[in-house]
Amino acid sequence: MQRKTVIIFCILILFGVYFIYHSNKKINGLWIIHHTINLGEETHVSLSSTLVDIKNQKMNSYMIGSNGTPYTKSYFSYGNIIKTWSNNTEDNQKMRIERFNKHSIIFEAKEGDNLVYKKIPDSLKNNSDWNQKLLHKVFELKLGESTDTIFFDNRFLMSTNSIHPYRKWDSQGWELLKINGFDIMLTGNWTTFILQEKNNEILFFGFGINGQLLKAELNEIEIDLSKVEKIVKRIKKEEPK
Repeated sequence: MQRKTVIIFCILILFGVYFIYHSNKKINGLWIIHHTINLGEETHVSLSSTLVDIKNQKMNSYMIGSNGTPYTKSYFSYGNIIKTWSNNTEDNQKMRIERFNKHSIIFEAKEGDNLVYKKIPDSLKNNSDWNQKLLHKVFELKLGESTDTIFFDNRFLMSTNSIHPYRKWDSQGWELLKINGFDIMLTGNWTTFILQEKNNEILFFGFGINGQLLKAELNEIEIDLSKVEKIVKRIKKEEPK
């Protein structure tokens, strides 16, 4: 009888260890905070999305302007409950996983809006020298039926403005990151892009408003750069590092 009790106790211990291990490993991956849902069931999509690398009970968050340095939180998960903490105690919180699958997580925060994370699929892993392939070049970006012309400066991503009566180019910051085998581009106003080079094609992937993964193709083109370079020079003078 005593031996039976010991065996059952050991099984329960092993089951508990596996349960905790699985709870803390199942959310591992590279995620984009795509949108929030408030208590009124209204959805707000964040165009300039935060990138979160979750592994080894750490959440590393990357945002444009951080120069590749993440804001790190530790976490511990048991079942659908996750506790996070960092050096800033005001950021410590308890969250519940309301919904989880291999593509997305919905975190129900104790206070505030629910957060929807979209997972970047492993099929988009890549390793290219994007500075060499993009800098000081002009591309036509095709996404479905829409097209745009973009120019990559070392600090600013310039895109044509077809709506404004006299401003022909818009500008925003951009940064490149290499994380866990993925090539990532953070932007100021657009979504976070996953970059891939396939069959000599440059492809940008990003999550659209409906949460679906969209693919944009980039084709290098030749234009007169004098105007856009003049605009970039002016912006850099107005916004020195």
